[in-house]
Amino acid sequence: QVRLFAPNFASNTWRRLPILKAEWRKKYCLQTPLWRHLVMRRPRETTTRVALANTSRFFFDKRMRICGSNIQNYLLEKSRVVVLGPGERNYHIFYQLLRGGSDDLKRNLMLGDLDDYHYINQSETGVDGMDDVEEWRTLMKSFETLEFTKKEQNDVLRITAGVLHMGNIAFKSTGDRKCGVKQRSNLSPAAKLFEVDERQLEKVVTTRMLRLRGQDPIEVGLSVEEATAARDALSKFIYEHMFDWLVKRINKSIG
Repeated sequence: QVRLFAPNFASNTWRRLPILKAEWRKKYCLQTPLWRHLVMRRPRETTTRVALANTSRFFFDKRMRICGSNIQNYLLEKSRVVVLGPGERNYHIFYQLLRGGSDDLKRNLMLGDLDDYHYINQSETGVDGMDDVEEWRTLMKSFETLEFTKKEQNDVLRITAGVLHMGNIAFKSTGDRKCGVKQRSNLSPAAKLFEVDERQLEKVVTTRMLRLRGQDPIEVGLSVEEATAARDALSKFIYEHMFDWLVKRINKSIG
């Protein structure tokens, strides 16, 4: 049997439901930090806001004991990856990676300090009552409990760091409606972390293909403003697809 409802992680009601396997309860409980870190932020109005709408389907056996579940997501506020209002903070994972990650990890991801990254230095970086270092430890424990492989964990962190580096790519005008990357030192880390060619990444954010019926595609340059918008659109696209993969991966663990 299947029951469908939106989970309220602040409530203990679901914890009192009969559950077939204690291990499932542990995994379901420890999936929460993943959502808290990857899809929650601090807005002006409240301490924490979920920038995601989702429901969970719970599966019951013949004795009405929970034997599995499935998360369905249908909204991620991806615009928050690139734009912050006054008093807002981006998704927690960015800050906790920079504050809680080891020196070796940050060196491998080519990361610096919080103030170095455009996507998170536009506004406040702290939340009252939240210890980013401790939350980072909880996140790592969640990965292990949900049986993420080391490669899967590294891929999530690599892409997260890559998005941070993407926000630092700035542009300079090179002619009428044309631009190029201002500092290649900001382009290179993003390309390496996304495992793509540096020149191809630059081309993606500084040009577009114009397609006319009956003609071959024409490469058209972008202005500085258009390239900045293309950079942000790509960052949102990458973060959203990482999130969609995480939903599928967590479902594999708790299903």
